[in-house]
Amino acid sequence: MAQGSDWHSLRLELVDGDGNAVRDGENGEGEPVAWDHPPYRAVIGTHVKPGSTLVWPFALNVAPGAPLKPGTLYEWRATINGEAQDGWTLPFSTMPGPLADAA
Repeated sequence: MAQGSDWHSLRLELVDGDGNAVRDGENGEGEPVAWDHPPYRAVIGTHVKPGSTLVWPFALNVAPGAPLKPGTLYEWRATINGEAQDGWTLPFSTMPGPLADAA
């Protein structure tokens, strides 16, 4: 599909708290965890002023067994058409794991 200036690509990449790509597979030796949205065309009404902040809500399922460690900080980083800007991120922490027996 040819992409004109009206068509965009969105990529989300998962990084750890140090900014390193999270990789799937054993020992983190697999491919980086990323999600690519199919090309889309943004349709914005004429009432929206240039430079306005836009919100695009959506949900993303992460496959069971994703390489996320308990009690760890991660971040989704977005790029649109290969460009990233400050604020195009979503940091999150995983829940802590079970407590060890205090024996």
